[in-house]
Amino acid sequence: MNIAVANTTSQDHVLRVERLIAAPPERVFAYWTQAELVAKWLAPGDMKVIDNEVDLQPGGVWYVTMRGADGRTVTARGIYLAIEPSHRLVFTWGSNDSDCARGSETEVEVVMSAVPGGTQLVLTHRGFDSVEQRDRHEMGWTMCVDKLERTAR
Repeated sequence: MNIAVANTTSQDHVLRVERLIAAPPERVFAYWTQAELVAKWLAPGDMKVIDNEVDLQPGGVWYVTMRGADGRTVTARGIYLAIEPSHRLVFTWGSNDSDCARGSETEVEVVMSAVPGGTQLVLTHRGFDSVEQRDRHEMGWTMCVDKLERTAR
């Protein structure tokens, strides 16, 4: 009997989303770090942010609660690990709607670089337990960054 074993690498558990945003890095950074601006974009698809908090300091807690058209709510939360204003954020990510239960958080790094035409944003999300978990987050992050791109202009 042959048993197929999936070969996965550490890269299979990392997602990367890149986008050129037609706004300066200071503005893009503000959309990641000011609660009233986070509320405008950090929810995928038809979901809306209904509550959020940003304690922007190393070790500070952030969270966002989103509600879908079906009434379902999802809360994502984490802790800031590194903050370099207008350039880089690193934070943990956990959610009640994924495999990211408290204690098994993943890590998100967002790098913003000034380029002609605005800001080159590179989001790297690491530490997924599976390719499927990564793919679910890739879909969500892509929809959120689409909103960010439209909103931050």
